[in-house]
Amino acid sequence: MMSYKQKFVLTIQIIMKNSIPAILVTLLFLSGGSAFYGGVQMITHPDGSSLELPIQYLERTPFVDYLMPGILLLGLIGIYELSLAAIITTGTKRYAWPLLVQGIILCGWIAAQLMYHIPFSILHFVFMFLGLLFVFVGINNLRTIPRP
Repeated sequence: MMSYKQKFVLTIQIIMKNSIPAILVTLLFLSGGSAFYGGVQMITHPDGSSLELPIQYLERTPFVDYLMPGILLLGLIGIYELSLAAIITTGTKRYAWPLLVQGIILCGWIAAQLMYHIPFSILHFVFMFLGLLFVFVGINNLRTIPRP
């Protein structure tokens, strides 16, 4: 016979197990959607005007305009995260490695921005936190990947 405490812990575990994919999909759609939008805007307006990005932000970077950062943002973060969110919605449990990789990419993107002295924004903190969260959940789920 289970105690009330054991039943409570079991209930919380079941709720978390079922809600983590839904939370991940939401976060991936928000992050991926904003990266997709930003990447498209950088590609179509390489001078940064559509996003009100001063070209001076690129002075310490290897880029002369926002075209290449836009392509990288669109592909590495936007398309990847939206695709990963779509895959998770299919119900698969095999998303630990792709999520872990995406977390590392997102953290690397933010670290590169800060390394090149792009002025700090609260969004840097938010997206670094998301990247670390993706890494943590990815590592945690590696232990629970169903074996073929």
